[in-house]
Amino acid sequence: MNVLIVEPDRGRCVALVAYLARQHGIRVIGAGCDLIAACRENQPPSPVDVLLIDIDQPGMSRVEQWAMIHLLLPEANVMALTKGHDARLLTAALGARVSALHPTDAKFPALLHALHSIHRGEADYDPDLLQRAKSLLVHLAQQNRSSLASAGHSPVFASANALDVRA
Repeated sequence: MNVLIVEPDRGRCVALVAYLARQHGIRVIGAGCDLIAACRENQPPSPVDVLLIDIDQPGMSRVEQWAMIHLLLPEANVMALTKGHDARLLTAALGARVSALHPTDAKFPALLHALHSIHRGEADYDPDLLQRAKSLLVHLAQQNRSSLASAGHSPVFASANALDVRA
């Protein structure tokens, strides 16, 4: 399985590359602090089976990030790592149908397990992150509902608007 790694924390990136390089059946074909840097390391170009990416990228909007991923690696499975504090980032990842979602501080064996799950065609989501996403979405929906209701819009419209994860 060919894995491309995007991790802005250089120390964690080097450690993750070293760990995965020792695992049977996994080949790290590139790694970098952003997607472009990681793709440059994939020379000569090899097909990417899994993009392991920290989606809490500084300086890039989630729309730009997902567009770049789909443009550069349309066939790759995406394993997203996140701190899980941003409801819109979590919903964007889930809306983009990532194959796996784990916290940025996940232990390497948990990430290895997720990579093998993806290779078997199974999704692998951290249950705590999923619960956090649900809680953040409920809070966001309540905020939208109250702000739209005070502006004179119906609660039905507010609920539908709160679940829009295209952004």
